[in-house]
Amino acid sequence: MIARRDAGLTLIELLVALSIFIIVALASAALYQTILKSYIKDKIVQDLQRESDLILANFSQNLKEATTYNTALSNTSTNPNTLAVNLITNGTRKYYVSSGALRYTDENSNDTALTAPGTTITSFTVSPTYNAGNGNALSSVRVQGTLSRTKTNQTATLNFATTITTRPQ
Repeated sequence: MIARRDAGLTLIELLVALSIFIIVALASAALYQTILKSYIKDKIVQDLQRESDLILANFSQNLKEATTYNTALSNTSTNPNTLAVNLITNGTRKYYVSSGALRYTDENSNDTALTAPGTTITSFTVSPTYNAGNGNALSSVRVQGTLSRTKTNQTATLNFATTITTRPQ
């Protein structure tokens, strides 16, 4: 009869232990990848949310100075839209999309991007409420858009919308 040694592992025991370890390691790696992808996507959405908040704050602040809707410089029939308003100071402010970035031109012809580098605005619509019989007096503007960003092969989109009431004339 062959005596069994108690001081070691057999090849079968070692292979079984190694197989279990590999299965646990692969499952852990897959879980880590899933958590990392979720974290990256959540981070992108947070960045887009902050960006949309800044865009809407800019619209809110700037459109309060608007007096009339400039029909000659605006285009609300195709997406993305262009919005131009005349200001209390007799200047004109224009919001538009160029190369996937939301931009505006102020009354001094300064052109400024409202979207951060890497962010694309895939939809931008405005719906001004104005009185055509009163020189296009502007009362409110509905602003809607969709922002998109890709980072580390993760893409996130965010829709934003608000209605901004202008100062009564």
